[in-house]
Amino acid sequence: MADDEIHTYHDSFLTMEFSDKTRLRMQANAHLRLINMQILGDYGLIDTFIDLQQGRVENSVPKHSRGGTRFRIRTPSAVSSVRGTDFRVGVAETTLSSTSEVLAGSVEVEGKNKTVKVPAKYGTVTLLGESLQLPIKLLFPPDLSKTKNYYQSLPLEIQVNPISIAKAYRAQIASDREFKKILSELTTNQLPFRVGNLSDGDYWLRVRGIDQAWIEVMDAVIPISLNARPETPFIISPVSDGVIDSENHQFIWTIQTEVSHYEVMISGRDDFASLTYYNPDQYFWRIMAVSSEEGAGPISDTMGFRVLHSEPLLEDTKLDADNMAFAWRAPAEGQSFHFQFSRDANFNDVIHDEITIASQIMIKKPGKGIYYLRIKTIASDGFQEPWGVPQAVEVPRGISYWFMLLMLLPLLVLL
Repeated sequence: MADDEIHTYHDSFLTMEFSDKTRLRMQANAHLRLINMQILGDYGLIDTFIDLQQGRVENSVPKHSRGGTRFRIRTPSAVSSVRGTDFRVGVAETTLSSTSEVLAGSVEVEGKNKTVKVPAKYGTVTLLGESLQLPIKLLFPPDLSKTKNYYQSLPLEIQVNPISIAKAYRAQIASDREFKKILSELTTNQLPFRVGNLSDGDYWLRVRGIDQAWIEVMDAVIPISLNARPETPFIISPVSDGVIDSENHQFIWTIQTEVSHYEVMISGRDDFASLTYYNPDQYFWRIMAVSSEEGAGPISDTMGFRVLHSEPLLEDTKLDADNMAFAWRAPAEGQSFHFQFSRDANFNDVIHDEITIASQIMIKKPGKGIYYLRIKTIASDGFQEPWGVPQAVEVPRGISYWFMLLMLLPLLVLL
């Protein structure tokens, strides 16, 4: 109704459609008053007059075959009038200067006894109490070629290639391509910019630059999608570069009450091209939560882990007058073994230290006494597993009285 005043606040938007299909979209933090809305004659001129006191509005005024439309927006410093066009009008809160940007058609801007016609893809700024400025060409839209279309976490971090002469940017997210239902809007001079709470779904992102005169440039628009829920569970074990026991493969994560089940992927490849769980030197795993309401959530980061092999066990021991030979299981492809033979259980006095790809080793027979040996596996990529449990061996005085005892000794007992 005429003389009605309308305010929008932070993250609130309003679209008004008049009887002639003219559409006005108030952006956040705007204030306007409806001065006049008239239809002159049965099929005559439709006259709409709006007083914009603060903020910005975007307008789409259709062309008509009969009669016509007169659509005017007054700001503290100028009046913009059109007959069929798409344009934007803004009022700076501090200076009360106004800007007009024409996207299609043309707009007549009147201020201080002077009128300037602004064509499509041009804009103008009018300072309070000063003469109208000549129109300038709108800057090109921002480059969104590196902007992601798919997001899996909040806040959205949206990257935009900067415009060299832009002092700020305006970003809008809507549920429809025509931006009739804007859900979020922000103005920032920082890139990348961030958008807070948003439900999972498909949206449209619109970004434009703002030049030094606060004229907003042409729009860049892309579709985006968000799938951030249910959130990825926190990983407890194994974390990245962790290890799990060869006999007890446990994968542990936090529990979420709204989740119906979890999907776990394990592979010997970090690209998960194959989900075969075979026996490489390193594995990779990831997880996602699934709920009945949200469906499958985002996939977690990939965690690399290792399965510790059983320590090499001595399978055969041979002795002659000069040498001792020890044998153990054959290595997997690319594996090697680190062998140590020591006079003491702490391996401070090692008398033989060797790395070998063989599954047996021969050393010079030492003198009478008790000795200690240990072995660890080295993976094909150089990863070294922990030392196996130390084992003790007794060497008698002579070969005819040879006696050897191999036994597993817990390290605490040996110490």
